Amino acid sequence: MRQARATLHCGLELDRGHDSNCGDGRDGIAETLVTGSTTGLADFKRCTDKHRPQTVKWIVGGETVDPPSEHQLISLAREYFLRHDRLSGTPTPS
Repeated sequence: MRQARATLHCGLELDRGHDSNCGDGRDGIAETLVTGSTTGLADFKRCTDKHRPQTVKWIVGGETVDPPSEHQLISLAREYFLRHDRLSGTPTPS
């Protein structure tokens, strides 16, 4: 059975050092692709490193993108996870 995956877009300005919710809400999600601006990705990394160091194991990558539409985000996630599967030797479901 294929494990659930998610894409998280960092479009929020994180409260510097006070956001303890980063990485919450991932029940049943095995792999996550994080997208956002360069600053958003850096803020998310700082937040998770400080408040949620255990989240690093489920983040499989990060992509710098302008604010995408929902369809663009889904397309990016599909392309990314297909590449990720090929590189890791995971069979892609048909």
